[in-house]
Amino acid sequence: RGIVRRKSSAMDAPSGIWYDPSFVARTRLPSGTLAFDVQVGGSDLQHRVLVFPTRSPQVHAVALKMLRKQCETGWRAITSLKSEEIEAANAFTCHSPPKERNMHLYSFMEQYSDLLEEGLNITSCQNRDDMGIAAPGRIFTTVLNNEMPTDVWHPDGCVYMPRPRDHEFFTVLTYPMPHWDGDASFGGHVEFAAQECGGPAEGDRSSTTAAVLRIVPKFDQVVVFSGPLLHRASHSAAASKSGLRYRAPPTLPLWLSQRYSADAAWRYSAVIQAICQNTPLPPPPPPSALAHLIRTGISYFGSWMRVNGSDWTSAESKEPEMASVRDQEGDDSYSRKGEL
Repeated sequence: RGIVRRKSSAMDAPSGIWYDPSFVARTRLPSGTLAFDVQVGGSDLQHRVLVFPTRSPQVHAVALKMLRKQCETGWRAITSLKSEEIEAANAFTCHSPPKERNMHLYSFMEQYSDLLEEGLNITSCQNRDDMGIAAPGRIFTTVLNNEMPTDVWHPDGCVYMPRPRDHEFFTVLTYPMPHWDGDASFGGHVEFAAQECGGPAEGDRSSTTAAVLRIVPKFDQVVVFSGPLLHRASHSAAASKSGLRYRAPPTLPLWLSQRYSADAAWRYSAVIQAICQNTPLPPPPPPSALAHLIRTGISYFGSWMRVNGSDWTSAESKEPEMASVRDQEGDDSYSRKGEL
């Protein structure tokens, strides 16, 4: 099931997005949102990635607050190697307090619900913490630099994981780096493979599986994608001389930040991992149709009473006959089932 990279490629220059058309179909939705449908190799299964502009810098507020002022649970090392050593960490995460997590998710849904419904049929989302899945917190900020081990292909949720009916795993990425201008030379792209949970590249540090979609991190851009799709964060190739990302965040312990050189190219991202309902419920009937249905029912009942009203008082006397008919129908039904 290894994925072979094709020679053809395409670059969406204005948005800093590269994709391989052999595996990825690009669509611009009516709202202007870019949709990239990644085909899982060797099947008709597709996972969608949405890219759209931020509507307000407020989307970065929680992440910037954590990076500069607070981190309730402390920084945790993420390791893709079978080791708990700091040297093996390919990123560090900081989780926001529960109240802020819920407010952040609510605020995001309030601002972008129309785009999520248009591109992914998402009608509502819940924090994975609230669902009792994959605790602790699934709304967090990550930091990494180019002196750390590289990330590996991984999913953010799989089909075999428990979740409510008609709900799927989705991930939202934003980049709280005000001075990052989306220049591809800085690197730090989020990359996607044409594989999902259980694919041969998952968790394999020696994998040579190539990316089929690469999206440059931009302050004014949001990325939303299907959780089972394999993805990874790439290293920054260079560091800007200004802005928060040039150095380790102030809330990262000094002893930890000093493990890396002053020239380390730090990269930041804010992550929402949620469970979302993405099968729209049928709309309720309009009032006029409901009123028509009620009137029709009343009319039908009135007609039935006019025809059968005279027999209403004698229904009790006819009950044995009716029971006999039911018994006969029951026998016929049983015979038919037997023939089947």
